[in-house]
Amino acid sequence: MRLAEIDWTVIRGASIFLAVALVVSGALAGGAHYFNQQSQTMHKQEQGKLASFRARFLALDEERKLIESFYPRYQTLESEGLIGSEHRLDWVETLGAAARNIKLPSLRYDINAQDTHTPDFPMPSGRFEVFVSEMNLQIGLLHENDLLNLFQQINTQVRGHFSVNRCQIRRKQEGMVMNATHENLSAVCGLQWLTIRQPEEGA
Repeated sequence: MRLAEIDWTVIRGASIFLAVALVVSGALAGGAHYFNQQSQTMHKQEQGKLASFRARFLALDEERKLIESFYPRYQTLESEGLIGSEHRLDWVETLGAAARNIKLPSLRYDINAQDTHTPDFPMPSGRFEVFVSEMNLQIGLLHENDLLNLFQQINTQVRGHFSVNRCQIRRKQEGMVMNATHENLSAVCGLQWLTIRQPEEGA
């Protein structure tokens, strides 16, 4: 067939249609690739969010378990006076009541200002801090058991926790005078009243 015999109008129309089809196909392929990339990106983002939500849920669940395990003990320590503000008035009233009950010949005391306490051993305290109030006692005793009875009664009746960090006893004279108002012995003792609270809380 000679070139002069070709119907160029038909070929031109088919060529235009083919070119348009190729452009549309390319656009569709490009669009499909773009949307596929976008879908993968969104999928990864959603997976990241899901993993974050899962981690937060597990953390909250673990926190709930810790609260259920330790909160009753926390409430007990709080009611006993170890956690929270110090209870100086209760300490003094309990000390006086115990001295009267035992019939101590004499009892004098003073309490220093509360200060932070550094334990002798490493102790993780989290958000809390240990505070201490030093109490100095000068006690007149009829006999040695008066001192043990005093500490025992304070320990069982007071709202608070204390430790005896020093105690010196000396005899005031030879022999024993069995009179409830007589001081056969004198004792000088130091008590540490411990309180646990967050540093920003009031004393």
